[in-house]
Amino acid sequence: MAIDATAVLKVRGGGEIHRILLGPGYGFEAVHAAVSALWPDLPEGAMKYMDGDGDWCTLVEGTYEDFIAG
Repeated sequence: MAIDATAVLKVRGGGEIHRILLGPGYGFEAVHAAVSALWPDLPEGAMKYMDGDGDWCTLVEGTYEDFIAG
C-alpha cells in the first residue's frame, strides 16, 4: 500500500534520532530503504514500531498497514 502524501519518519537507533522525509507514493520498500541507508548492517526484523495499543511490533511488509495506521 503506497501513501499519496509526504510524511516525516522519526527513527531512533544507536543513541541517535533521525527524521526522514518520505515523498508521495512511499510504501514499505521506501521506509526500509531509508532506514537501511542510515544503518546498512541492520539485521532483518530489527525495525520496530509502537502500535496503537502501545505494544512494540516488528516492522516487516506484512505489518506495514498496522504501522501506518498508527
